[in-house]
Amino acid sequence: MGNGGSSFDGVPRELVDFVRRHIRNNLVDRSAGRRSTREVDLVPALVQPIDAHFRAVGEPFPGVAHDRSTLDVELVHDQPFEGRLVALKMQLGGEDVIAVAEVEWSKNLGPYYNVGANFVATLDHFPNRQDATWFLTNDANASGTLHYAPVDSSP
Repeated sequence: MGNGGSSFDGVPRELVDFVRRHIRNNLVDRSAGRRSTREVDLVPALVQPIDAHFRAVGEPFPGVAHDRSTLDVELVHDQPFEGRLVALKMQLGGEDVIAVAEVEWSKNLGPYYNVGANFVATLDHFPNRQDATWFLTNDANASGTLHYAPVDSSP
C-alpha cells in the first residue's frame, strides 16, 4: 500500500496513521459490482468546500483519499462541513489534479469523517475566497443588486 508518490506535508500525522490502520484492518475486495477499477492507496488531498458555482465556502483543510477510481473517491478528513460539493487538490500519476466531487454519503469514522463522492468536473485552479468579488450594479434595471464576478488577475 503506497502513498501515490505524494508528500503528506500539511496532513496531520495522526490522520495519515489512522487511515493506514483503517485500510489494513478493513481490507476487502471492493471491486465487485463497481463500474471502474479501484486504487487503494493513500493520497493527500487539500479539501475545499464549494458552492454550486464552484466558489469557496469556508476554509480548506487536509484530507486523505484512500479508495478511488476515475469516477469516485473515498476521503477521510477531520473537519465537518455542510454542503454537497468539494474541490480536491491531489497529485495523481505525478501530476497535480484539481477535481470537483459531489458528496454521496458521509459517516463518522472514529474521531474523523469519511465521505464517498463522485467526480463531476475538473478545474484549472483551486478555488479560494479571494477568487471572487462582489460589486453593486448601477444600471437602470437593477438598483443595488449584488453580482458575482471573478477577480481580474491580469496585470
